Formats: sequence, structure tokens, C-alpha cells
Amino acid sequence: MGQIKRNCRLVVLSVFFVGCLGNDREENVRYELFLPVTSIKIPLDGIKPAGNRSQLLITYKVTNSCQQLLQTQLEDKEHNIYSYVVFGIQSQQSGCRQKIEEKNYTFTFLPHKGGKYILKFATGENEDKTYIYKQLEVNIPDR
Repeated sequence: MGQIKRNCRLVVLSVFFVGCLGNDREENVRYELFLPVTSIKIPLDGIKPAGNRSQLLITYKVTNSCQQLLQTQLEDKEHNIYSYVVFGIQSQQSGCRQKIEEKNYTFTFLPHKGGKYILKFATGENEDKTYIYKQLEVNIPDR
């Protein structure tokens, strides 16, 4: 009998706490979105010899205050040509406000061999949802 009373209390408490969560569950929804790159720059000491981490300064655009950087994803790699897409996360909050702004981050890559590399970053999308790329040619010195 004690077990039944305890289980009933747990059920009542569970219903009470779930009822207190409110109806603002949409605020907790997040989804991934494409963030267009607006510029690619090489810092003064950004390019290192093969086998070392090199860096680029990437500028991307957000359109509201609830968007933030998630990841840079390698979309395609063919020989020394690398194509990347920057993705962000958008949260659905009532406090989001439209705010078109450019943000920077440092992109790091590790070339294993010296030579010419072409790094492409998505700047937009075509009507058929394929990406439009801006590319940068980088010469990596041998070790």
C-alpha cells in the first residue's frame, strides 16, 4: 500500500511540474542555417610551413541577434581544393531582433604538404540550392 501512495505522489508531482513549464516551448527550438561568408583575409603571420596550423580570418553575416556560429563544414575536397560552408544556429526566442551584422572568427587548417591550395568558402546560394563560392589561393611553404 505504501508503494502505491508513493507512486501516486510521484504522478501528481510530475503533472504539477510539467504544468509549470509554460507554453513557451518554441523558445527552446533551435535550427541550423547557412551563414554567408563576406570576406577571407590572411593575417600577417597566418600562413605557416606544411605540418603546422595556418590561419585565415573569416567574416560572415548574421541577420538577427539570435544567430551564432556553429561550425565550418568541409563540403568537398579534390586534390588541393577545399570547399567550406559556414553554419550557424538560430534560436527561436521572443527577444530576437533584426540586426544585420558581420562577425569574424579565425579559421585554422593544417596542410600536410607544401604547395598551392585553393580554399573556397560559400558566400551565397543559387536558386537550385547549390553554393556560390569565394576562393582564396594560398601557397604553403615546405617544412
